[in-house]
Amino acid sequence: MVGVSVPGLTPSIPALPGARSPHLAGTNSRALVRAAIYAGMIAAALSLIPLGPSFILALPFAGFLSVLFYRRWALGPELPLRSGFRLGALAGVFGFVGFLVLTAVGTLTSHGQNELREALLESVRQQQARATDPQVRQMLDYLTTPSGLGLMILAGFLFMAAVFILLSGAGALLSASLLERKGPPNE
Repeated sequence: MVGVSVPGLTPSIPALPGARSPHLAGTNSRALVRAAIYAGMIAAALSLIPLGPSFILALPFAGFLSVLFYRRWALGPELPLRSGFRLGALAGVFGFVGFLVLTAVGTLTSHGQNELREALLESVRQQQARATDPQVRQMLDYLTTPSGLGLMILAGFLFMAAVFILLSGAGALLSASLLERKGPPNE
């Protein structure tokens, strides 16, 4: 492609493949996304293990892994702490999406929709039995309706997304700070 110079106009330069994002300046975007996807899928798989709240350990571990993966695949400068948290948060987003897909597939294949609905309704009924305030009882009555159950499920999804993002980001921040290369000691 031949460039034409016009006085008074600055030439526009097309974006190069693999150009860096201004939010993660100095990073290899292909390695960044690849590391986030791999770590997110590991987080999704580990979160499904029925050993108590396994995601509390799986998510920081996935964030930690995302930084290790990035450092392995990226050629160039190391990841700053802020970018490390963002990488972990991105891994948390991918992990949450993977967790949702795996959970939905598991629920649909086991025909567990009714069991899930009944468990939610039973939980609301137990809260209703304990509530003494009429306004609280009225709110809990709303949660037994189809739109109330939908609202409760949406709130649960939003809470889980925040947990995935924050815990994965925290693990990546820890990893980036531990693996930060230190310069030579000042004498």
